[in-house]
Amino acid sequence: MSEELFRVFGKIDPKLLEVFRKANELAFTDGALPRKVKILIALALDASHGAVEGVKALAKAAMQAGVTKEEIAENIRLACQIKLKKDIKIYLPEELFNIKKFKG
Repeated sequence: MSEELFRVFGKIDPKLLEVFRKANELAFTDGALPRKVKILIALALDASHGAVEGVKALAKAAMQAGVTKEEIAENIRLACQIKLKKDIKIYLPEELFNIKKFKG
């Protein structure tokens, strides 16, 4: 969500905005996935949906989290591939879901 939208939304419903900000903070806090990885995932999703303002905001946040411009560019490249391939039907053989642990 862009800062401008936060500002406008905050005037309309400040309590709901605070809930949204806290949920957003929780979602992007270091956990099993580091914060910068979470930002890159969100950036890729926004890029694949054409959310320009989201990509700009997330790219800025990513750089503040230590992500390089090259990593952002590669992430966007990947997002473009996902978007291009979303309508492709993929067949996965049943055997893939019945993988057993190898006993050597």
